[in-house]
Amino acid sequence: AVTQAEGPAVAVPPPPQIDPVKAAADAEAEALKLAQLEFLKKMNVVRRWCVKISTHEDFEFVVFVLIFANIVTLAMYNPLKSDSSRYNFVLDRIQLGFNAFFTLELILRAVASGGPKAYLSNAWNIFDLLMVLAGYTEFLPASWFGNNTQSVKALRALRALRPLRTITRFDSLRAIVVCFLEALPLLSSAVLLLLIFIFLFGVAGIQLFQDAAHQTCCNNVDGSYPDPALTENSDEWGCGHRHCPSNYTCTTFSDVVLTDGIGFNNIAAAMVSVIQILTYAAWSYMMYRFTDTYGIYAIIYSVLCIIIGCYFVVNLFIAVLKIKFAKAQTLFHSKLAKMSKKKRKNILGRGLDMGMVRPEDGDEMAPLKQFIFDQRWLVRQLVEDNRFNQAFLGITILNTFFLALSYDGMSNALAETLTISNYIFTGLFTMEMILKLFALGFFEYVADSFNIFDGVVVVLSIVEIILDVLKVSSKGFAGIRVLRAFRVLRLFKVFKYIKSLRKITEVLLASAASFLAIASLILLFMIVFAIIGLHVYGGTQQSDEYPNFSTFLLSVTTMFQVLTLENYDNVQFQLADDTNFGALIFILAWVVFGYYVLLVLFMAIILEAFESKYDKGTIQDAYLA
Repeated sequence: AVTQAEGPAVAVPPPPQIDPVKAAADAEAEALKLAQLEFLKKMNVVRRWCVKISTHEDFEFVVFVLIFANIVTLAMYNPLKSDSSRYNFVLDRIQLGFNAFFTLELILRAVASGGPKAYLSNAWNIFDLLMVLAGYTEFLPASWFGNNTQSVKALRALRALRPLRTITRFDSLRAIVVCFLEALPLLSSAVLLLLIFIFLFGVAGIQLFQDAAHQTCCNNVDGSYPDPALTENSDEWGCGHRHCPSNYTCTTFSDVVLTDGIGFNNIAAAMVSVIQILTYAAWSYMMYRFTDTYGIYAIIYSVLCIIIGCYFVVNLFIAVLKIKFAKAQTLFHSKLAKMSKKKRKNILGRGLDMGMVRPEDGDEMAPLKQFIFDQRWLVRQLVEDNRFNQAFLGITILNTFFLALSYDGMSNALAETLTISNYIFTGLFTMEMILKLFALGFFEYVADSFNIFDGVVVVLSIVEIILDVLKVSSKGFAGIRVLRAFRVLRLFKVFKYIKSLRKITEVLLASAASFLAIASLILLFMIVFAIIGLHVYGGTQQSDEYPNFSTFLLSVTTMFQVLTLENYDNVQFQLADDTNFGALIFILAWVVFGYYVLLVLFMAIILEAFESKYDKGTIQDAYLA
């Protein structure tokens, strides 16, 4: 028997002691974890509903309609009434309701995106958030701004930026904005050069003409300005280099005495004056006015500013903006094309030719159909013949000549002759339309946009003749004048018959979507600036003097006037006199952004369209020839 040696006893560890406090904490943590999981499950359901609602096409339509309604209510503001009036108070409450809905929309989209962090990762969503927050600025106490009415109005006018939310709703508008933003880094050098030029000439203007805007001739007796009979404007008489008239003395005033400018008192005023010269706004007036004080130096300064600034620096900026934007637009569209190429099938070359084809000999056809077809074939050969087109080109030019013969006070014989000629020309163009409809058929006829244009002009001409025969114009119907004015549209038929003009028109029509997008963007920003002007500067000028911001229509008209640079300097200086220096910034901001950015982008789109379509078509035509 084998006896096993007894080894040392192995100690068995006692069972672990359960800490009741720790166990309770663990149980609470587990319960919290389960509650969080349950909450996340519920949030997923909520998120699914938010995604379903925020992406539904009906919801998008409602948002768009409310944005448009918001624009309308902003435009209905009456600056001639106090903000506490019942009319403006109701509009303000409606604005608050719109902002509440847009806040709800923002929350829905944020939840659908997965939370604030995911939502704000998109720059367009940040833009929407800022527009919504701008709607709550009216709740900021006026005491924060020192009870300054203009400051409060300017801050609350940020609500006018809400119409810009429409940019996020249309891909065509977003494409233009994205292309412009992508081109901005490439424009930095041109912008820097322009700013340096404005600053340098501003500093030079301060050194040369700092007190020129304060000197004028005054009457020795009563201190008045020269007699307006001596000059168109009483303060045209600068002095220093130029001698004052008899009984007048050259006097220096503390205020600026200029009809159209603010002088070179400081760097801000000097830069505004340089920009005024660069935009050709009354630059000759400033040159001659300062010549009265400092002689030929003012002429040299102004001429150099025009030559270097306008003809070189500004045009360089415009050229760079056009080129860089066109390049960015081309790259953007090429990216879109590559993205969509994977999702679309190439169907080029698979279309059916729906044109009229001459049947081969031996093909059987009913006698009546054969007769009609033969007649259509003959008429088609006629209307497609080059001599037919040349004949109607001559008729169109002759019609234009007869339209130009009309004048106020013409004899009855000439009026009768022009009336009869109108009947004849209308009959000829009607015959042309009928022949083409018969030869081509309705659907092939309307497939050509030129034919649609011809048809509309012919119908309007026939309606005008009917109303004229019925003597409707003698019954006070002013619309007959409008219909008569449409006769001039016949001249555009020339575009149809001259190949080069037709090609230009086809390029413009092919790029109509891009033109419409940039035109909509210009109109949108014009409305935004008009609403800001209405809310901030409305009622600060006489409502019976133009231009002013008393109504939305007048605000839009004023902004359009400024966009064309027509007398914009008078608008800004008069507005600054009635309010404050901020009016200069407001008007100049629209001049720079509207004229030198948006209109340049419009030109860039035209150039890109002709480079990509017109030149390509011309090369193909030359190759085929």
